[in-house]
Amino acid sequence: MAIRYPTQREQNITQYIADSTINVSSGTVIPLENRTLIRINSTGPSGFDFTLEDGDRDGLYLILVTEATAGHGHLRKTGNCSLLKNDWNPHQVGHTLGVIWNAALGKWLELHRRD
Repeated sequence: MAIRYPTQREQNITQYIADSTINVSSGTVIPLENRTLIRINSTGPSGFDFTLEDGDRDGLYLILVTEATAGHGHLRKTGNCSLLKNDWNPHQVGHTLGVIWNAALGKWLELHRRD
C-alpha cells in the first residue's frame, strides 16, 4: 500500500482552518496568525474596544465567536472594519460575526452576525 501525502492545496486549506481563543481587553488588536476561527474571551471591564489585525490576503474569511466570559468588548464599525449594522457588541456566549478581508478597500467587510 502506497503512502499518500497531502497535496500543496490540501496543506494550504488545513493551514487556514486553525482556531484558538484570544483574551481581549481594552485596545487589544486581535492577531490572525493563520486563524479563520477566533474565540474571544473578555478579560477587561465592560465597555472597552478591540480591533482586528489587517488581513494578509484578499478574500480571507474570519469568524469571531464569544466564549463563556466574553461580552464586554466592542468591535467598532470604523477603522479597518465595515460592519453592516452597528458596532458588534457581543454580550452572550456564542455570539458570532463573520467577516471577509477586502484588500482593495483595506477593510474587513461583515458577511453575517448572530447576536
